[in-house]
Amino acid sequence: MDNFYYGTTTSLLTEIQKNGIQSPSKWGSYDYALSEAEKVSDQLGGDPVVIDMNTSDMSPDHILQEDNKDYFVYTETFYINLERKSRKIFENWNKFLKGV
Repeated sequence: MDNFYYGTTTSLLTEIQKNGIQSPSKWGSYDYALSEAEKVSDQLGGDPVVIDMNTSDMSPDHILQEDNKDYFVYTETFYINLERKSRKIFENWNKFLKGV
């Protein structure tokens, strides 16, 4: 798998942009991340958001695969530089943060 996905909510996007995705964080398939995003948005409000990352952006030293789980745990705070990314999710994220 070249990409992994992280589920969150629009109500946390400003915090994530400012402080990164805090460790430990769970990453997995799109379906797994969407399920997690829906849980988080139910708890904290906002709309579900799935962030995708290429595996090359992650340090293998910080990936812990758990047996019989459909996700892995990333053990380092993951900072996302929105200005560098050209993926559609980040274009939409910037629009949300700017209130467009």
